[in-house]
This record gives sequence, structure tokens and C-alpha cells, in this order.
Amino acid sequence: MSNTIVILGSGGFAREAYFHLRDAGISSVFFDTHSSRESVVIAEQEVEVVKKPMQILNHRFIACIGDPKARQAAVRDALEAGLKPAPTFIHPKAITYDVQFGVGGIVTPFCIITTHVKIGNYALINWHTSVGHDTTIGDFVTAYPGSRISGNVAIGDRVLIGAGAFIKQGHSIASDVIIGAQAAVVKDITKAGTYSGVPARTH
Repeated sequence: MSNTIVILGSGGFAREAYFHLRDAGISSVFFDTHSSRESVVIAEQEVEVVKKPMQILNHRFIACIGDPKARQAAVRDALEAGLKPAPTFIHPKAITYDVQFGVGGIVTPFCIITTHVKIGNYALINWHTSVGHDTTIGDFVTAYPGSRISGNVAIGDRVLIGAGAFIKQGHSIASDVIIGAQAAVVKDITKAGTYSGVPARTH
């Protein structure tokens, strides 16, 4: 199996992922059939965005699209095209202890994930996010930079946690919830929707 990782996506976070992989000595290639981009600029150099899965069938992929639903759609198409996910990529400057990871995701630098944590498939855990003990995070979750997820939290699928948001210990969040930047979740969220403010509520 090739040691090159396919970056699924070609937007801003996908370009960040290129450098995260490079930090770990891993080469990468962009693959994106959901965008018209034929190339991206990396360090002032144009890099091809592959459109035909036959070119990369011997590589495994990680999903690097910020929006959870768009990421799920791209993963579905990649799997149908015969591509296979890589293990979740954990940046060498992230700190993880007793954590069970799904496939196809990414944990970026300076994240801290503590003990007895389970993170699902195709999750995106971004810069300086912390995840406390005994927390469960579903599939296709995005935690934007500086998210604070306390212990004993249960998060459903396709949840987007905005930058700097806080989730209090012991609470649960339903699938398909968007939590606004710097919001404070201090009670269970049982219905899909967008929640913002301190404390977080629908608007």
C-alpha cells in the first residue's frame, strides 16, 4: 500500500491538511470531484487536483472538508468510486491518550484528547481543540479551532462545533446540530438546529 495520502477536498482546510501531512513526512495528493478546481496553489506552486479516481486507487484518503454534510457526500462518492479510507491522521504535535479513532479523519496540531474517548469516522478536530475524558463523538463531526469539549459528553453525527465553543461536562448533543462560535452549551441539545450565544439557544 502506498504511503501517499489522498486529501479528499481542495478548499482551505484541505490545503492546511497538506502541510499537516508534510509535517509528519507524508506525501499527499488532492482529489475533489465536487469542485471545479483543477489545481490549488501550495507555497506559490500549482498542484493538480485529481478528478479521476482510477489515478489514485492505490492510495487511501482522509476527508478534509469543513462542512459535515458536504464531507459526508464527498466520502460517499469516494467510497462508491472504490477508494478506501486511511486511518485517522493524528498530527505529531497533537496529544492523545486512551482514544479510539474511526477512519478517514484528521486531528491537527495542539489538540488534546484525553482518556477513554471515542471519535467516529471522518471527524475533523481542528487546532487547539480539547476533548475531555469519557466523551463520545460521532461520524462526520467538525470541531473548529479552540473548541472545548468537557468530559462525559456525547455528540451525535454531522455536528459542527464553532471556533471557541464550550460544551459543559455531562451533556449530549443530537445529530445535525450547529453550535455557533464561542457559544456555551450548558444543557442537553436534543433537536437538530443552530444554537449560539451564552448560554447556547436557538434563534
